Amino acid sequence: MGIAERLAPTFLQRALDEPGARRVPNANIDDLKREGLLRIIQARRNGGLEVDMVTQLDVVAAIAEGCASTAWVVGVAHAHSWLIS
Repeated sequence: MGIAERLAPTFLQRALDEPGARRVPNANIDDLKREGLLRIIQARRNGGLEVDMVTQLDVVAAIAEGCASTAWVVGVAHAHSWLIS
């Protein structure tokens, strides 16, 4: 089980705990940062992991199993870190 799969149930529980929050919990962002999941397609020369796009999509899909909103934010963050990098 990968990091994203391990985090998905936690993200789901947080979404269930605050169904009307209309935002991704700060704790989700903290978890993503701590585990390095926000920089997976960022270039290595800029501190990223530079994984392939299939792996990136697998990570986003695994996160979406728990919280689609968090997965959307991750996908947008990945696109930006890749483009800027």
